[in-house]
Amino acid sequence: QKADFIDMLASVLSEIPQRVAYYPGAYDRYERFVSKHPSPIKVGIHDERVLPWTLLPDVSVDDEREPYFTEESFCGVTAQTTISANGPEEFLDKAVQFCNQELWGTLNACIIVDPRTEARLGDALENAVSNLRYGSVGINHWPAVCYGLGSTSWGAYPGHSLNDIQSGIGVVHNTFLFEAPEKSVMRGPFTIFPKPPWFVTHKGAHKVARRMIALEHKPSYWRVPAVAVAAMSGG
Repeated sequence: QKADFIDMLASVLSEIPQRVAYYPGAYDRYERFVSKHPSPIKVGIHDERVLPWTLLPDVSVDDEREPYFTEESFCGVTAQTTISANGPEEFLDKAVQFCNQELWGTLNACIIVDPRTEARLGDALENAVSNLRYGSVGINHWPAVCYGLGSTSWGAYPGHSLNDIQSGIGVVHNTFLFEAPEKSVMRGPFTIFPKPPWFVTHKGAHKVARRMIALEHKPSYWRVPAVAVAAMSGG
């Protein structure tokens, strides 16, 4: 179902407004990523303000050419690769090894797993979470929510140095003040209702943002229901 998934992802991207490519050097970086791929899937226009959402399917895990596994695109580019395995347990083990050994950076990682597969994996899932050398791990959740929560730590996995900085040294937030946090782990259900406002397909995210800003500007318990109503009306 890989091709079906890529097609569905491209279809969703076609309905999302393109973003201004505001990062310095975004156009040069985009060309460096896309020019190395034989058949990029581009969704949207390419002009002096915006770059198309771009999918790069079937990137080889054995391809040592930069930049797929060693750089961040800082624009709307997603590369997809395939790991061969006989069953979910072997796949998960190989995927963890690949992430730890081949990908540059250790800020966060995400595992998407349906309930039946999770039950089949048993302790293998817990081992994978334990073995992932990443500062935040999200199970069925966008790992960056760990940043938004504030109570969880957010930062690179411990061990980087100034000579190999990767995702940095130290953490932010961590309001429980753990002395040396290794990673934060956040779990969620395979399907979520109501739709979280950080989903790009949430229809009322702009309303949630405005009402949260109003709440921050003038904190009041009376403003909380308005935020909740907007968040739950995303469709």
